[in-house]
Amino acid sequence: MSTSRRSSTTRSRSETNMHAQQSIKESHRKILHRVKRDRPGDRPANPIAPNLLAPSFTAAPPEVKRPRLTPGVTLADFGERTPKFSTRNAVTVLEEAFKSWESGDRQIGWQRLREFSIEHLQVLSGSHIECACLLVRLAAMCRWVEPSEACLRYTLCIMEVAPSMTDLWRAIFPLIVDEKRKDCGILQRFALDAFVLSLFQMVVSNGLLSDSQMEVAREVAARSLHSDDYERRIAAINFHIAHAIQSENSKNQEELLALEKLLCDLSEDRDSRVRYAAVKGLSTLSESRKSLSFYIYSVAKKSTENTEKFVRIEALRILKDFADRLPETEVSGRNNVKLRLVDDAFTVVCHAINDIEVLVRAEAAKLLGTFEQVSDCFLDQTLDKKLLNAMRMSKTWQSASRRPQRWNTRRERYAASTEWSTGKKLGEDVPAERIEDEQASIIPTGACGALITALEDEFMVVRQAGVYSLGRLAANRSFLAAAAIDNLSDMFNDEIEQVRLDAIYALTPLVVHGVLHKEQLDTMLTVLDDASPDSREALRVLLMKATMDSPECMRDSVRALLNCLRRFPIDESSIFQCLSDLGRRHGSFVEPLVVELLGLNAVFEITEPELDDSIYMAKLMLVLNAASVHDPLCSLLPEFVIRHYRYLRSSMPDLIPFVKTLSDGEVSEVDDTSRLTKKNAARRETLSLLESLYDKVCDACKMDSYTERSAMLKRLESDFEGLSDEDGSIAGTARFVANMVRMLMQYDMALQRLSCFSDFHSVLDVIDEGLEILDHGDNEFRSVDATLLGVLAEYRFRLRILRIAAMLDIDCRAYTNIAETLTDEMDALKERLTALDVVATEAVTNVLRGIIEQVEQCAEKKFIGGRGILAAFQPRTLIPPEKPASFGTIATKWVEIVEPNEPFKDPIRFKAGLPMGVPFNILLHNFDETDVENFRIKIGYSTQRFVLYRPRKADIKYVPMQAFRFLGDVLIESNAWSTAGVVRVSCVLLAFQRKSIKLEKKDDGVKLTQRDTSSHIKCIPLLESPFSSKLAYKDVPIYPMIRCSF
Repeated sequence: MSTSRRSSTTRSRSETNMHAQQSIKESHRKILHRVKRDRPGDRPANPIAPNLLAPSFTAAPPEVKRPRLTPGVTLADFGERTPKFSTRNAVTVLEEAFKSWESGDRQIGWQRLREFSIEHLQVLSGSHIECACLLVRLAAMCRWVEPSEACLRYTLCIMEVAPSMTDLWRAIFPLIVDEKRKDCGILQRFALDAFVLSLFQMVVSNGLLSDSQMEVAREVAARSLHSDDYERRIAAINFHIAHAIQSENSKNQEELLALEKLLCDLSEDRDSRVRYAAVKGLSTLSESRKSLSFYIYSVAKKSTENTEKFVRIEALRILKDFADRLPETEVSGRNNVKLRLVDDAFTVVCHAINDIEVLVRAEAAKLLGTFEQVSDCFLDQTLDKKLLNAMRMSKTWQSASRRPQRWNTRRERYAASTEWSTGKKLGEDVPAERIEDEQASIIPTGACGALITALEDEFMVVRQAGVYSLGRLAANRSFLAAAAIDNLSDMFNDEIEQVRLDAIYALTPLVVHGVLHKEQLDTMLTVLDDASPDSREALRVLLMKATMDSPECMRDSVRALLNCLRRFPIDESSIFQCLSDLGRRHGSFVEPLVVELLGLNAVFEITEPELDDSIYMAKLMLVLNAASVHDPLCSLLPEFVIRHYRYLRSSMPDLIPFVKTLSDGEVSEVDDTSRLTKKNAARRETLSLLESLYDKVCDACKMDSYTERSAMLKRLESDFEGLSDEDGSIAGTARFVANMVRMLMQYDMALQRLSCFSDFHSVLDVIDEGLEILDHGDNEFRSVDATLLGVLAEYRFRLRILRIAAMLDIDCRAYTNIAETLTDEMDALKERLTALDVVATEAVTNVLRGIIEQVEQCAEKKFIGGRGILAAFQPRTLIPPEKPASFGTIATKWVEIVEPNEPFKDPIRFKAGLPMGVPFNILLHNFDETDVENFRIKIGYSTQRFVLYRPRKADIKYVPMQAFRFLGDVLIESNAWSTAGVVRVSCVLLAFQRKSIKLEKKDDGVKLTQRDTSSHIKCIPLLESPFSSKLAYKDVPIYPMIRCSF
């Protein structure tokens, strides 16, 4: 029994192995099967042949047989292992590939080509010409098309990154036209024409093609245009376009006309990819200010009905370019009606709104907003789907065609079509309205209501484009703006947040041209309940500029704003500002609401509300601003409102205006114009004080006594700090100068201690602190001019050189690369000054000259000491530059943590080992696009570990009047052994620094005190206010739990 069971088990195993081997053979047979030539529809459209430009990691050709790996067999059985790719030279790899293909070893040849493309192509340096020559020689030598195409593709990639394309092209062109290979050279192999033309295209785009080389390129392009391969035809089109754009000779006008005719013919090619390349070429010529012939307008108009969507998109762009260049040219429109070219092109684009493809509809909707010279009647038609009378053919329209008899015949047919059908004539019972719309219109009926159709589209991208175009078209046309308010207000109910936000932004500049009615306002006020703070803020900005239709509209707006304040207390300041503007613009509408808002009673006196009540404060903002423009309202106000007015007028002068009726007669108040004048005068006085203090800093730096100089600079630093707290308009400049004064003090202290042979380790600490101050000066401020940034770069260079001198004073014989380090620091300074386009000052030039002398002496004596470097710093004191151009305009980058706005009462519990998101709402003030990219959230844990969290791009949005806003979740993590603690969430900016050469020690066993702070990336903490030195952070108590239920 056991023997039979064992034998059956053996048979089953042998059958399993046999089936496995058969499956492996079948898979290898499929892999090794030669792939047939691609049909025109097998590969995607490739207008500019990116597959010719991008490096390809092509696998071995199907004919190559690979060793089969079976159990018990290792790679070592197939031969000795090659060394790692990173240790091999790119030229050596290509030479081995060339020898392998030359000897017929295709397997090794493909392996070496793959090795070159994967390991060397992207990081090639120093051997571009040698590699390109080897690749071209290999492409000419191979008989198979696949390896030759791969070699030419790699050559294209090398040409893109080559330091000198001229030398590289001069080296490879003789190999391409090698006369020794007349029968099997690269130019004689038509299958490689696409790649060869791509090489010529790149060279002609850079203006490196000579006349003789141009003849060769034209010959290859001419034969490729008549090829059956679509890639060759596309490559020929791209080459001709590149040559036409690069050529600026007026004698080439005939060639340009011939190219236009060629592209027009190819725009009807049987292959959609070739058609797209041809129409794209016409669009490229048009964008490059090469005026196209007028007959191309009809070609582009016909191409808008092409079956390929990308062809239709490019045709619409060509029509838009003709409309910009020749707006008043007369063309024949529908039913042979003479129209302006801009009107006819606008009609075609409107009709494209009904396209079946989303991309075409989106492009058409976006292009509509760019037509600036279109007639008003055509703009009116975009907001009405029913054909307007202005768009119907009349005797005025028909007189242009000079065929009045046809008009009379059509009128008779219209009249006959209104009767009952007799059944004797075809189409006799067609309604008159349909005949009129189809045959009596000067535009296609599908173009009617184009913008309405775009706003009703099911895809977000089309609706966004429609909102953009409608807002842009109506911005400078008051007649269209009044009609656009209804349509844009309906978009406030869109399901996509970004579409709602775009609709608010588009409608904001239009509300000044019309009046908001109750139906429109009811739709708009729903945005105040939106969870997105950006939408709420944008709508409040809109309401500040709007004009209400009636007191009912005013009542609904105030009620909605007060409800928003109750639900979102963080919007308090914005709601106060909105109510203030509403009150000033609608004083007469506020008067009927005073009794209701303040809760007044005709018989009984009411209790005086507290000023701590934000709802009551919001009502006061509205009422007092209305009273400033509408005097009868003041008679309705109780006594306590007058007392509150006097207090708020002093504490909030920007929100509470001057009300003459409520002012105390004993105190002579001034109006807002006088207050603004005094404010500007006070700012000028503060700025002059700032300038005088800066002059004192320059005088203090010229003092000979170190003690007196340090004491004076310390007093001036406190003065600048006080100025930054007093006046917000110059707070950034005052803080920047105070930062510079602190750096000067650190530099002076380090130089003094080095001169007195003090503790060199403490000198390193002083220099490191000065470098940190410079990091803040480079990254913490905005609107700093290039001159000041160049001065900061010179200060950084001085401190880093002093740091090297201090380390050499500790032990000068412990380092081996002193000269290289000094040279690298000088190069870093020159690169920074070149990038800023400023010239080095005379003082730093003397320092550079002294250090260069030390480096030259090092080559002779093999020794550089700290004393020699210190001798180059003459004179010892640093004098700041004269008053810079950006003085008074420098702003501090700071962040405002809006939410969470209160301390956490209870710790946040979550599952240990899993991340948890804490919602944050942070406003980024005085930031630009680069600062937003470098913005990070630093999460510090109780274990002295911190993590930098990079916000998603979708979580940071631009907010009007407040720069940028981060609204999202900050991820906090913990491991399974974490305990309850506090996590500090702070905001930082990344400061990227140039990689520098560090001092290297001779003996690693000797440990000297060395503090290296020159990391590549540093974190600059941000302030919570431009007036204080407190950092912006929020402590979040967490309680990770091993077991928790959700």
